[in-house]
Amino acid sequence: MSKSSLSRYENGAPIPLHLASVLDRVYSARGWIEAAVLSASRGHWDPWRTDEVSRLHVHTWPSGYSGLVAIHLRPTPATVGRPHQIRLAWGPWSARLTLTLPRSGLRLMTGKSRGEVSVPFQLDCDPPVHALFLVGAPNDEPHVDIRSLWYRAVN
Repeated sequence: MSKSSLSRYENGAPIPLHLASVLDRVYSARGWIEAAVLSASRGHWDPWRTDEVSRLHVHTWPSGYSGLVAIHLRPTPATVGRPHQIRLAWGPWSARLTLTLPRSGLRLMTGKSRGEVSVPFQLDCDPPVHALFLVGAPNDEPHVDIRSLWYRAVN
């Protein structure tokens, strides 16, 4: 990243999604910059143009964050309106659900408590999807509250 690009971002220019984790590491922000950039992009996220689709997504929210978190799932054009088998794992907790995703996608909402370390959140979806990880409550966007779906996984 050039010095002029970094200066523009420091002075308020929108930060591209693909640079969020880079800046987070540069400033040793422990996930806070990445969380802010991802959440700020929620209104204009266009994964069909900019992101690669994947079956497995892994994310960590900042350990010090406590509150609602969301995962915005967008299907590929070929899988709009088809059922998606979703498996979630977060530390000792798991959840499974099947959702039919509209073209605009759908948000999964759950809560996160403050912790000593960031615990990786894993999403496995068949067929593959685009995923955007957010903090905070949805405005009026369609969402599915998955807080009651979590169960303790047995090792």
